[in-house]
Order: sequence, then C-alpha cells, then structure tokens
Amino acid sequence: MNHESNSENTNGKLLAVTALSLIGVYITRFFLAVLLYSSFKGAGENYILMWAVNDIIAYVPWLVILGAALSRYVPSADFFPAPRFKRGLVFPIFISMYALITAALLISHAIADLFTEMFGTDGLRNVFENIAPESLSQWLIFLFFAGIVAPLAEEIIFRHILLKPLRKLGDRPAIIITAVLFGVFHGNLTQFLYAAVAGVILGITAVKANSVKPAILLHMLNNSFDIGKSYLFELTRQGLIPVSEPTLNISVLLLFLAGIITAIVLTIKGEFTV
Repeated sequence: MNHESNSENTNGKLLAVTALSLIGVYITRFFLAVLLYSSFKGAGENYILMWAVNDIIAYVPWLVILGAALSRYVPSADFFPAPRFKRGLVFPIFISMYALITAALLISHAIADLFTEMFGTDGLRNVFENIAPESLSQWLIFLFFAGIVAPLAEEIIFRHILLKPLRKLGDRPAIIITAVLFGVFHGNLTQFLYAAVAGVILGITAVKANSVKPAILLHMLNNSFDIGKSYLFELTRQGLIPVSEPTLNISVLLLFLAGIITAIVLTIKGEFTV
C-alpha cells in the first residue's frame, strides 16, 4: 500500500513539475518573442537571421527550462543510449509516417475550410504554409534549419526530455501526452493534427528503441523529404526541370498509398503498438 502511495506521490510531483515548467516555457517564449522581434526588426530581410531568431524563441525555453526541471528524472548517462532498433524498419516507418501525416493534413485543411466558410476567416491555418524560399541558397538554409536543426531540437525536447520521465505514468499515456504537446507547440490546427500524428509514431519508435536516436533520424528524413518535394514542385512550376506537375502528383499519390498499406502491415505486425 505504501509503495502504491509513494508511486502516486512521485507521479503527482512529476506532473506538477511538468505543468509548471510548461507554463514557464510559454511565459519565457512570449518575452523572448517581444525582446528579439523588437531588437531584430530587420530579421525578415536576412533569411539566416530570421530562422535563427525563430529557433531561439521556439526551442531555447523548452530545452533550458524543461531540461533543468526534469533532469533529475533523466540521468545524463542515458541521454543517447544505444538504440534497440531494427534498421530495416527505417524506410517502412518513414513512408507510413509520411502517409499518415498527409492524411491528417487533408483532414485539417477540410476543417479549416469549413471554419472559413462558417466564420469568414482562415485563422486555423498555418500562416507559413504558402511562404516558400525564393532561391537555391534560401532553400539550403531552409533545409538546414527545418530539416536538421528543428528535428534534432524537437526530438530531444519531446521524445527525450519529456517522454522519458513521463514513461513513469505508462508508455501509452507518455506517448499521447507528448504527441499532443508536440501538436500544441506548432500553434495552429493544420500543424497540430499532423504533428500530433507524427508525435505518436515518433513516440512509439523512441519507446520501442529505448532511445531518441531513431526518432531523430525519422524526423529528419520526413522534414528533408517534404522540403525536397516542395523544391521539386517549385522547379517544375518554373519549367526548370523536364517533369510535369501531374507526373509529380501521381508519384506523390503512389507513395501515399504505399505508405497507408505499409502502416496497416506494421500495425498488424505490432510495430505501431506498445
């Protein structure tokens, strides 16, 4: 009985520390945004500076505050343990995650369209959705920050600093909580849905591997592929490559269908369950 009571007290303290830390994160992010955006008013004219300022605001409070508050629950020696992960699952999980994220994106767009029709505003959408880099150098900077920096920071935050301590509550609650917080982190409905879906898959992967490494790899692959796909479509629209847009759309559709089938197979085989 005492053991159960102590366990409940520990879990209660863990949740309280997590909740208070998250409040501190969002308060700090607000003040950082005010400070940095007012100090670097010309950041939008400098593509690297714009991304750097954005990443400081987005990730530093999470890493510093959550890392400090929850460090006692995650021993430093366990930061990057050797993963128990089947390398042959990388591509199947990647295309499954891509397909499920795409499905979530289509659903979120349908909800946003309905919201716009009802209330006359598209406030549920991702405001950065239609903002694309304008040159190859900007695409490379975009790839670095969104394809490498973001996945690394986000996986350390959500699948290491947060997920590992919350596993004391049980693997499933930990995966769901961190996935929802990952969705909320993105700040709009469009990104919330697909980020939450991705968060579940990445969380399951991290739990099964007992390491954040495979989740980082999958996240980098997903973001880099999406950026590369967008760049390919941009080159097609400009007529710079001899491939038609319908051909690319068919290729993307086939990959989507292959991903859905693979996700079903992986679920049946128990790879998407904990």
